[in-house]
Amino acid sequence: MAVDGSDNALRAVAHAASQAGAMNSVALHLVHVQPWLSKEAAEAELANRALGATARARAALDDAGLPWRLHVALGEPAERIIHRAVRISASGIVIGSRGLNVVESLLFGSVAYKVMHLSPLPVMVVP
Repeated sequence: MAVDGSDNALRAVAHAASQAGAMNSVALHLVHVQPWLSKEAAEAELANRALGATARARAALDDAGLPWRLHVALGEPAERIIHRAVRISASGIVIGSRGLNVVESLLFGSVAYKVMHLSPLPVMVVP
């Protein structure tokens, strides 16, 4: 699951948790991507930023009694999310939608849209 600390990401976590609760032996992988940082900033801040941004998602999974693992990456979010999901042999990707309108999506792009169109794995976008 792609997690950035937003309410949209939390809805995606809740959806994935409800699906995982109905399955046997599921591990949930949280992926948090930070934009490029200098080497010094990455060494000093990356872990704190990731822990802060994923705190509510991790707490929700802990409350549900579901196992999870946090993956942190630097770079372009859609690319890094897909790369990590493929690398860990995930069965799919769950990501929250920011709810951009058509013009905003064209101007700014959407991580969910990019993941959905570039991923070789199934992608569930949670509104």
